[in-house]
Amino acid sequence: MVRALKSDLSLGLILMAWIALSLPLLLLGYGSDYDAWRTAMTAEKLWSSGVYTPSRSLGFPLYELLITPLVMLGGWTLSNLLSLIAGLFIFLALRRLARAGHLRYPHLVIAALLFLPIVYKNATVTMDYLPELACLIWSYLFLMERAPDKAALLTGVAAGFRPTAVLFLLPLLFYLYRNTLSWKSLLRAALLASAAALLAYSPVFFAQEFGAPAPAPRSGLIQHLSLVAFHGLRFFGLAQSLLLILLLALSWRRRPRTPLPPGFASFHLLNIAIWTGLFLLLPDEPEYLLPALPSFLLLLDRYLQRRSFATAVAILLSYHFLQLEVRPDLPDALQLRPRLAAGYTIEDINDRIFKLSSRRIATAYRPEQPTCLMFGLPWIPAVNPEWVYDAELGVYKQRAGEFYLSGRITDRKQIEMLKQRGVRLVAWRLAVWDYLRTGSEAWGNDVELQQDLRSLFPERIRGKALNER
Repeated sequence: MVRALKSDLSLGLILMAWIALSLPLLLLGYGSDYDAWRTAMTAEKLWSSGVYTPSRSLGFPLYELLITPLVMLGGWTLSNLLSLIAGLFIFLALRRLARAGHLRYPHLVIAALLFLPIVYKNATVTMDYLPELACLIWSYLFLMERAPDKAALLTGVAAGFRPTAVLFLLPLLFYLYRNTLSWKSLLRAALLASAAALLAYSPVFFAQEFGAPAPAPRSGLIQHLSLVAFHGLRFFGLAQSLLLILLLALSWRRRPRTPLPPGFASFHLLNIAIWTGLFLLLPDEPEYLLPALPSFLLLLDRYLQRRSFATAVAILLSYHFLQLEVRPDLPDALQLRPRLAAGYTIEDINDRIFKLSSRRIATAYRPEQPTCLMFGLPWIPAVNPEWVYDAELGVYKQRAGEFYLSGRITDRKQIEMLKQRGVRLVAWRLAVWDYLRTGSEAWGNDVELQQDLRSLFPERIRGKALNER
């Protein structure tokens, strides 16, 4: 009893440290991810007009509906808080697994998951990753507690946050069959999960401006594989991934020989394989691998000795402060230069500061001639009454000025129309990757490439954009 109380106290201290370190980041805008700002724009439109327009791809209706009043009543501070609360539920699920003896080293598992840089980043942004992950971890908890109906229902609910979460049903059904050999249990779980997913996802059926999902533009297979490697290695960090592989290789012979619970290894290996396979098809964000993270950590918990596991956690957490970058100096360069750089969390915070600073400065900027900057979407005009969308030109415009914003423009007619209006077209050299990878030649000689974005504005922009890493 005393030992359990001490364990709960130490786990509580881990949670309090995590919350204390996360709270200041709630104030740094909706997040570094462009999609966080798009989600806020969806909330604004739904609140003001009653029209639900998915923020992107397949839509994330349950999350987008939940976030709408938070965005409109409390801005990013309140909407970011939803992810932090999801992190709290993740902690509660892991603590419950620990109390049931499911974790060998609960402190290391919980600290690794909560403080992993990619989780810590997403705990204070307006994104659906942690709410989805919380549902899946609780689904796993109920599965371990032999409550498959609850597990199936939560898997279906998770699909309302991210539709791909329904893939978690595959390892869940496999585990049920492996441990019950009952087709009736499988059918019941599948029906419950499907019904819950259909209900949670149903707002999309009434959405407007819903477009079929399409992958980001690629110039070919080599570029696709480059994105797989780049974003895959950004999940843990390049240097950290290599060190982790070395540690696992050295620790394999000293792994514990105690038998695993029935179906444990196959469940987690299948879960990892499913999300890795999906990532190979859609490698646009390292966060797409997050549903595989609990399985990875639980396997480490079973296969590593305490000292090796603690070393692995230290390696993973070092990514907050330091990383090995291998990338060209400019997006159109071919020469790769490995170099040490500020860690994942440091660069993410710098980018969030950059977004807030550039948002304020661009909103107040009054150029000498009409100017369109192909950069700054969506964070500058998102939930910002000083900007309006000009449907005729296909760009955002200051309500009381002649400064315009757009994404990459690949339509030659749109460029000619802007030039005919006397609009100066400007792009930032470090942010032309989205244009270059389309293979478009629409710009011709009509777009000025700025070497330094800051030279465009009279006031200095604080922070450092991810383009500058």
